[in-house]
Amino acid sequence: MGTFFYYVVINQTASGCEVTSEVSTIIINEGPAITTQPIGSDICLNGAANVLEVITENGVGTPTYQWFSNTTNSSAGATEITGATNSNYNPATNTVGEVFYFVVISFDGGCSDIQSTIALVNTVAEPIATAVDPEQTICLDGQADTFEITLTGGVGNPTYQWFSNTTNTNSGGTAIAGATNSTYDTGVLSSI
Repeated sequence: MGTFFYYVVINQTASGCEVTSEVSTIIINEGPAITTQPIGSDICLNGAANVLEVITENGVGTPTYQWFSNTTNSSAGATEITGATNSNYNPATNTVGEVFYFVVISFDGGCSDIQSTIALVNTVAEPIATAVDPEQTICLDGQADTFEITLTGGVGNPTYQWFSNTTNTNSGGTAIAGATNSTYDTGVLSSI
């Protein structure tokens, strides 16, 4: 880093003429670096993935961006994403599967291109909750078998909240206090 100044003196000895050029300046800045890298996400189908974003520092000139996608964790063989030329990119989540993203940043001041780390966006199928033995018939003052839900698909650690309802619908019910497991025991049912 630093500033350098150059000029030239030109002599024409036969005529005795001499001229000195104007000063030329070269300013050397620190090379560009990415200070914020894109962060991937695990997301359900059609969910809102993390917006991929980079922030740079240093370099010369205005940076330009080009995002790429790939089916493998590599920049080799990646596909340029048409129109993805900002410092951030909102990845699509309308297809189940893994897609790897990165951005290449160019500068118009003689700096070399720089590339971000590769971020994985893993889109998984929506979870499916299946009731085990969902309908039971019991006598007054009897006890039903424990309700149980099996969960497939989705991503992350599930949380549960059981509800009761006065109609045969899975909306508008009342949350049952403390019923936060994958199973629920109604206890003895003594009213109709």
